[in-house]
Amino acid sequence: MQAGAVSLGVLLVAGLLVLIAWRGLGYFWPADIHEWVLAEEGGGVRIVAGQLRRALAPVYFIHGDETLLVNECADAVRAAARAQGFADRQVFSVEAGFDWNSLRAAGDSLSLFADKRLLELRLPTGKPGREGSSVLRDYADAGGQIYNASR
Repeated sequence: MQAGAVSLGVLLVAGLLVLIAWRGLGYFWPADIHEWVLAEEGGGVRIVAGQLRRALAPVYFIHGDETLLVNECADAVRAAARAQGFADRQVFSVEAGFDWNSLRAAGDSLSLFADKRLLELRLPTGKPGREGSSVLRDYADAGGQIYNASR
């Protein structure tokens, strides 16, 4: 009777240690998981998880009421871009009198230091205006390649 109780106790302790190791090792080797909930035009909702591990989309529009979450999403996109060879980053902040041709020029020109460049456009008001909407629409329609129609 005592040998059976000791054996059962040892098995329970070993099982508990395995359970703790199984659950706890994830904290020592965490994997980055990115998840976004996207609202689509038809009213549907789509969840994108781990998309940044694959090839990046040509355009990401990041917005929200929580500044911390917006910054974390932007940081995740920047980190994925760096991992995929985007070594150069150019930031544009849209304020009154912003020259949208400077964004077009940045997309048209080659970087001196890198093969791939990340263009980051910050819209504090969230409203690009008529000219800005046209430039952003052209950019998205071109698959992330800005082109100058006047050439």
